[in-house]
Amino acid sequence: MTAHDVIDAFVATGLPTSDRQNRTITAGCEDLKCAQMIAVDEVSVYLFSDVAQAAHYVEAFGADKVYQHGLLAIRYKRDGKHPIDDALIPQYNATLDAVVSVG
Repeated sequence: MTAHDVIDAFVATGLPTSDRQNRTITAGCEDLKCAQMIAVDEVSVYLFSDVAQAAHYVEAFGADKVYQHGLLAIRYKRDGKHPIDDALIPQYNATLDAVVSVG
């Protein structure tokens, strides 16, 4: 399963996912130790090769901004042109959980 799979699941459930971009290289995945990062206006999805590294990412940015399940983490965009609607966060989390459970 990849970060693209998670974004595809968001699309399938009707969650906002505008302007998909692969930012694996430009987001500093080398420094973050992530294998992949796909961003849409509302969230960024990170794929890590190690669960401990994913958990470290959550610790670094805070559980109020990042949700993790296994190797995948969602970072919510709180500012900018398309800040996340806080009411949708549980749906993003549940969708990630479903993707990981199936994967």
